Amino acid sequence: PELLDAIAGEAAPRVGEFSSQGLSMTAWAYAASGRPAPALFDSIAGELAPRVGEFSPQGLSTAAWAFATANHTAPSLLDAVAAQAVARHAELDARCLTATAWSLAVLDMGGNGERGTGGAARFARRFGGWLDSRAAELSHESLCQLHQWRLWRAEERRRSDGLPSAPLLAQAAAAFGATRTRQSEIQSSVGEALAALDTWPSRERLRSGRTRPGRAPAIWPQVARGGGAIAVRLHARLAPAGGGRLPPLSPPPP
Repeated sequence: PELLDAIAGEAAPRVGEFSSQGLSMTAWAYAASGRPAPALFDSIAGELAPRVGEFSPQGLSTAAWAFATANHTAPSLLDAVAAQAVARHAELDARCLTATAWSLAVLDMGGNGERGTGGAARFARRFGGWLDSRAAELSHESLCQLHQWRLWRAEERRRSDGLPSAPLLAQAAAAFGATRTRQSEIQSSVGEALAALDTWPSRERLRSGRTRPGRAPAIWPQVARGGGAIAVRLHARLAPAGGGRLPPLSPPPP
């Protein structure tokens, strides 16, 4: 961690010396590591926004994914990325499209105009139509990202425009619902607290309906206490069958 902090401190004032690909990969590396570097992300966003035209199609989705995973809002950059994706959508494969859409949803851009009324809003309105023509290319990961984007678009922002076809949405929901979970830190903490009270969950219920992008289905451990039942709402981290990274968050190859 100390090394990453030192590198971030040195890199932030020198982002003008980096290529656009170098900046995108730097953001990707810090997002994938989980190490916060807000000053570095601010510098990268300011430098990259006018240079997104230099990105490859993969580079567009990589930059968007990095800022979304770091939960670092950068409206100007993400709007520019989305505008490029709109202009070059024929060059983007299904993975790049869904990763970009998921990233914009995580950062709440392109909904009802709260953030990103330019490129992000145009992308959101047209994304579904582009994806219908690429349905055969969608991996399990991309389907999970599509489902989370749909929840944000239709349920949180109350927008029906831009959605892909009903069969494709059903396929995405099925993929997301079939994704296994692993216990998160907060689940472990709650379990330890219950054990200290000599109380044990009687059951856990997985709720996969209304789930924000970047969050897994809610887990409700129910415990019997004093003749009643107590439910505690938690959010697990998703993992694909057999372990590994969270499918909707797995980093695009740099």
